[in-house]
Amino acid sequence: NTITIYSICNINDVSWGSRPSGAAKSNTNEQNKVEDFKNFRAWFLVVWLTTNCLVGFAVVWSSRGEGIPFLISFSAYFLLVVLSFKLICSFIFHVVSLFEN
Repeated sequence: NTITIYSICNINDVSWGSRPSGAAKSNTNEQNKVEDFKNFRAWFLVVWLTTNCLVGFAVVWSSRGEGIPFLISFSAYFLLVVLSFKLICSFIFHVVSLFEN
């Protein structure tokens, strides 16, 4: 988990082998993209950590022996919702990318 958190937090850190270019470009559109990416990355990390905490809580709660059937049905419905969301979003992305070109 530590390596995953590190990779999410440093996903755009490419300074380890790059040399700075001589001409610095300050484009507002490019700066907006960078800012949007930073916001997305921060929210992605918050959601990812929250879901990990919820899954950990569910595993600890179910290990007491009371909630195993609930955990199985919750996991199945959760996966159904996530996969449906991914399918719908990928379809929308595909349709939008067809009309952009």
